[in-house]
Amino acid sequence: MSSPQAHIIVNGNAYFTGGVTGEAMAGTALFQMDMEAEGLGEITTIKPEITFNTSRTYRNGKKAPDGIEIRFGAAKPVEQVRQVLKDHGFQFSEKQTMWYAVDNARSRQLAEQWANEEVQVDTTRYEKLNFWVRVKNFQEYGNLRGRTEFWVKTEPPKYFYSKSYLERAFSVKELISEGQLYFKRFYNKVIGEEEPSTSSTNKSLEENEAIAAKLDKLADGMTAHIDKLIHSATSKQRPTAKRLRVAASMRQDGYRLLDIQRVLRALANAYRKDDMVQYPLLSVYRNKEQIRLLNLYEKVSKDWDIKNFFSQRKEEFERLGLHSVQDWQQANEQKQKLLDDHLPTMTQRILQENEEKIKELEEKAFLQNIPGFFPTPPDLIERMLDMADLQFNQTILDPSAGKGDILDAVLKRFPGKNPLLFAFEVNDTLRDILHLKTHGLEGDDFLASKPENMTYDRIIMNPPFENGQDIAHVTHALTMLRPGGRVVAVVGNGYISRPFKKDMAFRQLLEKQNAYVSEPIHGAFKKAFNSTGVIVRVIVMNEDGSPVKFPGAPAPSALTPSTEPSTDTNSLEAEAEAELELLKLRVELERKKKRSGLSGIDPDKLEKFRQNARLLNYGTEVLDFN
Repeated sequence: MSSPQAHIIVNGNAYFTGGVTGEAMAGTALFQMDMEAEGLGEITTIKPEITFNTSRTYRNGKKAPDGIEIRFGAAKPVEQVRQVLKDHGFQFSEKQTMWYAVDNARSRQLAEQWANEEVQVDTTRYEKLNFWVRVKNFQEYGNLRGRTEFWVKTEPPKYFYSKSYLERAFSVKELISEGQLYFKRFYNKVIGEEEPSTSSTNKSLEENEAIAAKLDKLADGMTAHIDKLIHSATSKQRPTAKRLRVAASMRQDGYRLLDIQRVLRALANAYRKDDMVQYPLLSVYRNKEQIRLLNLYEKVSKDWDIKNFFSQRKEEFERLGLHSVQDWQQANEQKQKLLDDHLPTMTQRILQENEEKIKELEEKAFLQNIPGFFPTPPDLIERMLDMADLQFNQTILDPSAGKGDILDAVLKRFPGKNPLLFAFEVNDTLRDILHLKTHGLEGDDFLASKPENMTYDRIIMNPPFENGQDIAHVTHALTMLRPGGRVVAVVGNGYISRPFKKDMAFRQLLEKQNAYVSEPIHGAFKKAFNSTGVIVRVIVMNEDGSPVKFPGAPAPSALTPSTEPSTDTNSLEAEAEAELELLKLRVELERKKKRSGLSGIDPDKLEKFRQNARLLNYGTEVLDFN
């Protein structure tokens, strides 16, 4: 056996102090050392301890397949040896400090070969330490071993020691999307290696405060520009394909700056708490450009050739104390820990991180021309919330939630609190938006819901108008109220005058419930996210049929229009106008489909629309509006 070969560590690089004899390497050429990659310790060769385990059992006592165990004592096999073990199906057990595999042809071939050979090991003594790292995406989760230890950041926290147990208890994708899933990462600290002293790593409190103040000033100076990019004037204009592209590009720039600002804030908080000893690789960061380079790790590691990128900017990285891609990765992990430890609450971070995804999905929804998707304009929402008489402890439902504008506005009425918000939505894209906004999704089909499953204190809604769906939704909503509950709904104006049975029944229901019915509202949706010229009304009903009261409400006798159509000339004109608006809405939807290449306007259907419109103009009754 050759004598142990030592090498000196300088700035993480390894240098030989002596050669390796040809005799020692005979039969082990497979394990030639790349000393720079191995990076530390004293190298020698030993014969591993190999055990053929024929008494393995499962927890339930049943016989398990025979296994092979390979141990190296207190030494650690070098990288090349570890790779050969993995290639032959072996895994490492942290708990039992051994490599193990099921006994099969591949694993037995290696075990029999090594029974008569020595392999290279690092005899440096290590202390096994660990820290928690947030799982960034599902791909990273897929790369983790089945026996990884996980922490779900809930109250109280939950811990799992394998993927299988975690997946039985939670939806992993939801945990990752909400930033609540962490895994335990281990690293080796050389025993006897001195830790940086707190006094040398952490500055005095006065110096820390000076650094924190500088970092906060940099972060404060970015706020106006970030806001201008994320909430640009273009994004507030009526959406077109070009405006959406421009606004999306500006938002991307804004979010990149926001990521830099978040790190600046977290660094400032860590310095003030004299806590930077936990993040030694981040102690040199003082400006936006340095953090921008650090933040590029996730994008570069995913989309580019990371080694080439690093080598092209080696001088920049070395000025930050990063001498290898591994150093960059470790600095990025320390950054994630810094953000977790020193930024606002988890919910605030989730909402911040999801904002960009929400905007992308909203653009997708706009371009999809979703039938019946006409989000409620902000002015109309505020009016509806005033009528709803909201209290913090109420359960509040939007049964046709769309992209969640009504529930968003409810949240703003209770700053710093978490009201009980629920939603139904049938469209997958819109459901994804609601999920990212953390609104509680009850289901997709509100009309299929039953009061024995759930009832609500307030139902605030803008249901689809086509084919009288608004009447069906509002009628069903009344059955889903708790005692003392209230429905506030936007409906099309057509029900006022249509002579059909369901319209007449709805007018009778409004009268029976002492409902409040607003004046016809013209142009409410003209400047909305998805514009239309339809005329609408707001209806308010109490569960118990008591007269509706809210600031500015008229006297009960004036709340509900007559249940029968009037023969007055002005009323007939209003009826015709309402039906024309519904026909315009149908034509507008067909035109949008045609522009998107989904389908053209059927000529026969268009001609029928025109005939109905002419009949209405002449005051003739129209019985079929489809």
